[in-house]
Amino acid sequence: MKNLSIEIEITEDVVYFNEKTVWGWVLSNNFKNPFEFRKQDGIVRYKEKEGIIKKGIRGKIIKRFGLKWFAPYPEQENIELFTPSENPLILVPYKVIKDNYNIVS
Repeated sequence: MKNLSIEIEITEDVVYFNEKTVWGWVLSNNFKNPFEFRKQDGIVRYKEKEGIIKKGIRGKIIKRFGLKWFAPYPEQENIELFTPSENPLILVPYKVIKDNYNIVS
C-alpha cells in the first residue's frame, strides 16, 4: 500500500466538535483542561472549549490504520482551539476537513 502524505492548509474555519452534542461534549471534556485560563486585553478569563480548526492551520493528510487523517503541525497559532493543551499531536478524521483545504506545494 502506498504511503499517503500530502501537505495542506485549511481554507475556512471547520467545527471539529461542538459541546452541544454528546460526542462533542466528550471530546471537549477530554481535550481541554477545565482549569485553563487565557489572558485577553489584560483580563484573565476562563478558556472556552471551542473545537474549531481555524483557517490557515497547516498539516498533512496521512494514512494510518487503513483510514485517512489530518495531522496538524503542533507549533502554530490557534492549534490550542481543537487539540489537548498537554499534547497537540492528534489525528483528525479526514471527513471533518475533506472540503475545506488546499494542497500546499
